[in-house]
Amino acid sequence: GSATNHNLLRQRDPKVVIADDIDASKDASKDAGSTMALIEERTNSYGNQKKVLVISTPQLKINSIVYKEYLLGDQNVWMVPCQCCGSMIELKWENFIWEISDGNLMPGSVFYKCQECDGIFDDSNKYEWLMQGHFVPKAITTDPDTITFHLPGWYNAAGMDDWEKLVRKYLKANPPGQPMDRSLMQVFTNLTMGQ
Repeated sequence: GSATNHNLLRQRDPKVVIADDIDASKDASKDAGSTMALIEERTNSYGNQKKVLVISTPQLKINSIVYKEYLLGDQNVWMVPCQCCGSMIELKWENFIWEISDGNLMPGSVFYKCQECDGIFDDSNKYEWLMQGHFVPKAITTDPDTITFHLPGWYNAAGMDDWEKLVRKYLKANPPGQPMDRSLMQVFTNLTMGQ
């Protein structure tokens, strides 16, 4: 069934629900109420054996179902070892650095600047150090059964968009010396930053 069809949701009592791309559905309907509350209630027959996975690329935070759900949980982030000092760090967009020449990204200039040691590293060995990472909760939740995760696009697996490609997308939305393209920046924010 689909989360956009509240009548169909009301006809099911599943043990496992995978609410994929939940931000594409409506948060509530005036007839059936909250989408997430309806999903949760329909799994109650299974007690502590139930599983509800809420997976989505967020849209606007103000209307985002997945963002609201993320805040209810322990907000895990993926920590990786800095390639300079070995400290376990969360990669954050504001720590990426690159060089521009004549309005264009210089090839080979994209690096991450460690927030612990100020050392810089690239993504050439990303597969190896991604495999050395682990999730760390950033919040304390009042519900120990609510575990949430955030994994931005710069953690992409080997073979997917590298950091240079991500910076190019960012610069396309934010051309140096020109106004931001808000629609492209919205796509970058949602799909790459996962916000």
